[in-house]
Amino acid sequence: GGEESQERSKRKVSEAMKEAKNKFGSWWSSAKASAGEMLKADKISIDYEQGKEVSRDVVSKVGQIFSVAGQELMATASDVAASARTMNSKILLRPQASFGVPLELIAKRECEDEDAEMVPTVLERLIDTLEQHVAENGSLPVELLAHPFKQEERERLDFLKDAIDAGEPLESLELSGEISTAASLIRLFLMDLPGSLLTSELYPDFSSALLKEGGPSAASDVADMLPPPNRAVARRVFSFLQKSFVLSSPDPAKASERLALALGPLVLRRSDKDKEVMEDLQDIRRSFLLLLAHSDFIFG
Repeated sequence: GGEESQERSKRKVSEAMKEAKNKFGSWWSSAKASAGEMLKADKISIDYEQGKEVSRDVVSKVGQIFSVAGQELMATASDVAASARTMNSKILLRPQASFGVPLELIAKRECEDEDAEMVPTVLERLIDTLEQHVAENGSLPVELLAHPFKQEERERLDFLKDAIDAGEPLESLELSGEISTAASLIRLFLMDLPGSLLTSELYPDFSSALLKEGGPSAASDVADMLPPPNRAVARRVFSFLQKSFVLSSPDPAKASERLALALGPLVLRRSDKDKEVMEDLQDIRRSFLLLLAHSDFIFG
């Protein structure tokens, strides 16, 4: 029974990844171009087809682009679609669910007001776990939020998500000392949000404001159009990222870049039905960096 269940799970994961690759296969060439753009900015030339030998730093950077911004971005799109398909039944079956549920519904459940500017209890406690670690140890490695999930890790995280959505208190899951698990659950919370944290409807407005118009000032006006729960979560998450990962890092610029690649598509993307989501990596990266640097002003 157990082995058969694991085999079925493996087949489902394999089939899902094949489907995602087929559906968004054109993204790979776009990611390649984005990688080239980023590396040109560093005045580094890479022969991708010939597999030219390059320095370890460049190999790491290219690997980061393809591993995190490639596989994870495709997995994100697949997960978002799956979340949309199951959301209604999930809310009916698990009224206490927090993962994959619109923030307005969580606000209505926890504050009796879907327009409340509030951070879901589960997310707040996960962030508190990591902030406590920073207070005691001084820093957090950005790898906590910027590594591709292995299958075994993802299965354990899915088990924890199901337990939390079934009403299991976080305290009983003993996550206080597991900063890696807490960080991964934060990433999955953002990944599972229907429509992305900053909403797919406002993606063009945020992108235009940040990259073409008045920068942070124009983006602040767009942020005012967010549903109040989304704005509250964005304020909390970006402040947390800036203080706990960027400012405490020995290389803040590098930490910001890695966060942009790993988390950018989770908070800022088009509708999952729009294939152009796979061609926006460069704009998402640049927009995320500006949001991160000016989050207090934009979401304040």
